[in-house]
Amino acid sequence: MTDPIPCPQCGRLYVWNGTRCCHKECRFGSTEIPIQRPKTHIKAAPVLPASFDVRWQSVSRMDGAAIAHLLEGLEPTQYGWRVTLPSEFGNFFGVQLSLEFQTRQVPERRPPPEVNEGEKDLAKMILLQLRDVVREAEQHFENYNMTNPDAKGLVSEPHIWIARDAIEEHGPNRWAFVTGTKSAPDFGWHVEFDGTEFREIWAGD
Repeated sequence: MTDPIPCPQCGRLYVWNGTRCCHKECRFGSTEIPIQRPKTHIKAAPVLPASFDVRWQSVSRMDGAAIAHLLEGLEPTQYGWRVTLPSEFGNFFGVQLSLEFQTRQVPERRPPPEVNEGEKDLAKMILLQLRDVVREAEQHFENYNMTNPDAKGLVSEPHIWIARDAIEEHGPNRWAFVTGTKSAPDFGWHVEFDGTEFREIWAGD
Protein backbone atom coordinates (compact mmCIF):
# COMPACT_ATOMS: atom_id res chain seq x y z
CA MET A 1 0.00 0.00 0.00
CA THR A 2 1.43 3.37 -0.99
CA ASP A 3 1.01 6.54 0.99
CA PRO A 4 -1.66 8.96 -0.29
CA ILE A 5 -0.36 11.70 -2.55
CA PRO A 6 -1.73 15.24 -2.99
CA CYS A 7 -4.17 15.84 -5.83
CA PRO A 8 -2.52 18.07 -8.50
CA GLN A 9 -5.84 19.90 -9.04
CA CYS A 10 -7.18 20.68 -5.55
CA GLY A 11 -4.30 19.72 -3.25
CA ARG A 12 -6.27 17.19 -1.20
CA LEU A 13 -5.12 13.59 -0.87
CA TYR A 14 -5.77 10.87 -3.43
CA VAL A 15 -7.58 7.71 -2.37
CA TRP A 16 -5.40 4.92 -0.96
CA ASN A 17 -4.46 3.42 -4.35
CA GLY A 18 -3.31 6.76 -5.77
CA THR A 19 -5.57 6.75 -8.84
CA ARG A 20 -8.07 9.51 -8.18
CA CYS A 21 -8.89 12.40 -5.86
CA CYS A 22 -11.16 11.47 -2.98
CA HIS A 23 -12.73 14.93 -2.77
CA LYS A 24 -16.25 14.76 -4.24
CA GLU A 25 -16.12 18.31 -5.59
CA CYS A 26 -12.87 17.56 -7.47
CA ARG A 27 -12.58 13.80 -8.34
CA PHE A 28 -9.52 14.40 -10.48
CA GLY A 29 -8.55 11.15 -12.23
CA SER A 30 -11.99 9.62 -11.71
CA THR A 31 -14.66 8.77 -14.26
CA GLU A 32 -17.32 10.19 -11.90
CA ILE A 33 -18.58 13.73 -12.34
CA PRO A 34 -17.67 16.11 -9.47
CA ILE A 35 -20.47 17.40 -7.29
CA GLN A 36 -21.45 20.90 -8.29
CA ARG A 37 -22.36 23.18 -5.39
CA PRO A 38 -24.39 26.29 -6.14
CA LYS A 39 -22.23 29.39 -6.43
CA THR A 40 -22.73 32.17 -3.95
CA HIS A 41 -23.55 35.43 -5.69
CA ILE A 42 -22.28 38.51 -3.91
CA LYS A 43 -24.63 41.41 -4.42
CA ALA A 44 -23.07 44.72 -5.22
CA ALA A 45 -23.64 47.42 -2.64
CA PRO A 46 -26.47 49.71 -3.71
CA VAL A 47 -25.64 53.20 -4.86
CA LEU A 48 -27.24 55.39 -2.22
CA PRO A 49 -27.98 59.11 -2.36
CA ALA A 50 -26.09 61.61 -0.24
CA SER A 51 -28.94 61.66 2.29
CA PHE A 52 -27.75 58.26 3.58
CA ASP A 53 -25.09 58.02 6.27
CA VAL A 54 -22.26 55.49 6.39
CA ARG A 55 -24.42 52.98 8.30
CA TRP A 56 -26.91 52.78 5.42
CA GLN A 57 -29.72 54.51 7.26
CA SER A 58 -31.66 57.40 5.82
CA VAL A 59 -30.81 60.69 7.45
CA SER A 60 -32.89 63.75 6.62
CA ARG A 61 -32.26 67.30 7.68
CA MET A 62 -34.79 68.79 10.06
CA ASP A 63 -36.64 71.93 9.06
CA GLY A 64 -38.44 74.49 11.19
CA ALA A 65 -41.79 72.73 11.00
CA ALA A 66 -40.31 69.38 12.08
CA ILE A 67 -38.49 71.03 14.98
CA ALA A 68 -41.62 72.84 16.15
CA HIS A 69 -43.57 69.58 16.05
CA LEU A 70 -40.81 67.81 17.98
CA LEU A 71 -40.72 70.42 20.75
CA GLU A 72 -44.48 70.13 21.16
CA GLY A 73 -43.92 66.52 22.22
CA LEU A 74 -41.68 67.28 25.22
CA GLU A 75 -42.55 65.25 28.30
CA PRO A 76 -41.58 65.99 31.92
CA THR A 77 -38.81 64.08 33.71
CA GLN A 78 -37.36 64.35 37.21
CA TYR A 79 -34.91 67.01 36.07
CA GLY A 80 -36.64 68.67 33.14
CA TRP A 81 -38.07 67.69 29.77
CA ARG A 82 -37.37 65.03 27.18
CA VAL A 83 -38.45 63.94 23.69
CA THR A 84 -37.24 61.13 21.42
CA LEU A 85 -36.12 62.09 17.93
CA PRO A 86 -37.55 60.18 14.94
CA SER A 87 -34.89 57.83 13.57
CA GLU A 88 -35.14 59.42 10.12
CA PHE A 89 -33.26 62.45 11.48
CA GLY A 90 -30.23 60.51 12.64
CA ASN A 91 -28.71 58.18 15.18
CA PHE A 92 -25.53 57.78 17.18
CA PHE A 93 -23.75 54.64 15.97
CA GLY A 94 -27.16 53.17 15.16
CA VAL A 95 -28.80 54.08 18.48
CA GLN A 96 -31.83 56.39 18.48
CA LEU A 97 -31.35 59.92 19.80
CA SER A 98 -33.31 62.05 22.23
CA LEU A 99 -33.35 65.70 23.27
CA GLU A 100 -33.20 66.51 26.99
CA PHE A 101 -33.56 69.82 28.78
CA GLN A 102 -32.35 69.91 32.38
CA THR A 103 -34.22 72.81 33.96
CA ARG A 104 -33.39 71.95 37.58
CA GLN A 105 -30.56 70.11 39.33
CA VAL A 106 -32.57 68.48 42.12
CA PRO A 107 -35.73 66.39 41.53
CA GLU A 108 -38.91 67.56 43.26
CA ARG A 109 -42.52 66.41 43.48
CA ARG A 110 -43.84 69.40 41.59
CA PRO A 111 -43.49 69.59 37.76
CA PRO A 112 -40.12 70.82 36.45
CA PRO A 113 -39.65 74.43 35.33
CA GLU A 114 -40.69 75.03 31.74
CA VAL A 115 -38.13 75.24 28.94
CA ASN A 116 -37.43 78.91 28.31
CA GLU A 117 -37.15 80.63 24.93
CA GLY A 118 -33.35 80.80 25.02
CA GLU A 119 -33.13 77.05 25.58
CA LYS A 120 -35.60 76.42 22.75
CA ASP A 121 -33.60 78.65 20.42
CA LEU A 122 -30.43 76.71 21.24
CA ALA A 123 -32.23 73.44 20.56
CA LYS A 124 -33.48 74.76 17.20
CA MET A 125 -29.95 75.76 16.21
CA ILE A 126 -28.61 72.30 17.09
CA LEU A 127 -31.43 70.43 15.36
CA LEU A 128 -31.07 72.41 12.15
CA GLN A 129 -27.45 71.18 11.99
CA LEU A 130 -28.12 67.81 13.63
CA ARG A 131 -26.68 65.57 10.93
CA ASP A 132 -23.35 67.41 10.89
CA VAL A 133 -23.19 67.75 14.67
CA VAL A 134 -23.82 64.04 15.27
CA ARG A 135 -21.19 63.02 12.77
CA GLU A 136 -18.67 65.32 14.44
CA ALA A 137 -19.61 63.92 17.86
CA GLU A 138 -19.11 60.39 16.52
CA GLN A 139 -15.67 61.33 15.20
CA HIS A 140 -14.54 62.77 18.54
CA PHE A 141 -15.99 59.74 20.32
CA GLU A 142 -14.00 57.38 18.09
CA ASN A 143 -10.80 59.39 18.56
CA TYR A 144 -11.26 59.49 22.32
CA ASN A 145 -11.85 55.74 22.45
CA MET A 146 -9.12 54.79 19.98
CA THR A 147 -7.69 52.24 22.41
CA ASN A 148 -11.17 50.92 23.23
CA PRO A 149 -12.72 49.80 19.92
CA ASP A 150 -15.62 48.11 21.75
CA ALA A 151 -16.91 51.45 23.08
CA LYS A 152 -19.29 51.98 20.15
CA GLY A 153 -21.07 48.75 20.97
CA LEU A 154 -21.67 49.95 24.55
CA VAL A 155 -23.45 53.18 23.60
CA SER A 156 -26.72 53.62 25.50
CA GLU A 157 -29.35 56.39 25.45
CA PRO A 158 -27.42 59.04 23.49
CA HIS A 159 -28.98 62.49 23.78
CA ILE A 160 -28.59 66.19 23.22
CA TRP A 161 -28.29 67.64 26.70
CA ILE A 162 -29.18 71.29 27.29
CA ALA A 163 -28.63 72.12 30.97
CA ARG A 164 -29.76 75.42 32.45
CA ASP A 165 -26.91 75.55 34.97
CA ALA A 166 -24.31 74.94 32.22
CA ILE A 167 -25.77 77.81 30.18
CA GLU A 168 -25.66 80.11 33.20
CA GLU A 169 -22.01 79.20 33.81
CA HIS A 170 -20.60 78.97 30.26
CA GLY A 171 -22.90 81.04 28.08
CA PRO A 172 -26.18 80.78 26.11
CA ASN A 173 -24.90 78.36 23.46
CA ARG A 174 -23.32 75.75 25.74
CA TRP A 175 -24.62 72.19 25.51
CA ALA A 176 -23.33 68.61 25.36
CA PHE A 177 -23.88 65.44 23.43
CA VAL A 178 -24.09 62.76 26.13
CA THR A 179 -24.19 59.00 25.84
CA GLY A 180 -24.26 56.40 28.57
CA THR A 181 -22.86 52.89 28.50
CA LYS A 182 -24.62 49.57 28.85
CA SER A 183 -22.04 48.25 31.30
CA ALA A 184 -22.21 51.12 33.84
CA PRO A 185 -25.49 53.06 34.27
CA ASP A 186 -23.88 56.06 36.00
CA PHE A 187 -21.00 56.44 33.51
CA GLY A 188 -21.17 58.56 30.39
CA TRP A 189 -19.23 60.29 27.63
CA HIS A 190 -19.78 64.05 27.24
CA VAL A 191 -18.96 65.75 23.94
CA GLU A 192 -19.29 69.45 24.71
CA PHE A 193 -20.14 72.12 22.15
CA ASP A 194 -20.57 75.87 22.09
CA GLY A 195 -23.17 76.35 19.41
CA THR A 196 -21.96 74.01 16.67
CA GLU A 197 -18.28 74.30 17.63
CA PHE A 198 -16.64 71.40 19.47
CA ARG A 199 -15.04 72.27 22.82
CA GLU A 200 -13.98 69.08 24.58
CA ILE A 201 -14.81 65.46 25.30
CA TRP A 202 -14.58 63.77 28.65
CA ALA A 203 -15.94 60.68 30.38
CA GLY A 204 -17.04 60.07 33.94
CA ASP A 205 -19.95 59.70 36.34
